[in-house]
Amino acid sequence: MQKYLEEFYYGNISPGERAFPRDPTYKQKGVKSLQLEELLLADLPEEKKEIYEKFQFACIDRDVVEYAQTFVDAFKLGARMMLEIMLEDDVP
Repeated sequence: MQKYLEEFYYGNISPGERAFPRDPTYKQKGVKSLQLEELLLADLPEEKKEIYEKFQFACIDRDVVEYAQTFVDAFKLGARMMLEIMLEDDVP
């Protein structure tokens, strides 16, 4: 068990990194969002494109904080579940 903790500590296990592009549904939704973004940007003046770019970066910054908290909450929940299972009295 300690091996996993050490690997996690040294950054060799990164739960946040997934190979989403292998998922056809994810890829399809990504292509659709890029197509819509291109349509949106095609008709915007340069000033509005710059505002849109700043908006995108602000959303990414917000999402990083949200995803980090979600990761922490999910990890804690998993630990609580394991603790509950290990402390169950009615285990055969």
